[in-house]
Amino acid sequence: MLTLAPQDTCTRSCGVSSSALNDAVFEAARAELRDAEELLGDEPVNARFVTLVEGEDPPISDWATREGIARVLLPARPLRARHPAERSLRAVMGDRVLRVGP
Repeated sequence: MLTLAPQDTCTRSCGVSSSALNDAVFEAARAELRDAEELLGDEPVNARFVTLVEGEDPPISDWATREGIARVLLPARPLRARHPAERSLRAVMGDRVLRVGP
């Protein structure tokens, strides 16, 4: 299971440091993974729980290819809007990328 932690790239020259915001986003992404792991309970699952940090880790499409990911499930977006990573994932994984949700 994977969560993405987008990062604000505003530097100190912007007037406000974004490090506190970036830290909060990272912690929220990690909390989502912990929640998912708890929801699985004691079920025997062959899963890893990973958080990718934007700008520090490889793009999700590169990571998925390198790790040999078999299928990617992206949350559905309202009004047929695409997930920000969908295009790059589809370019390398084709129809193994699925939208799920209401």
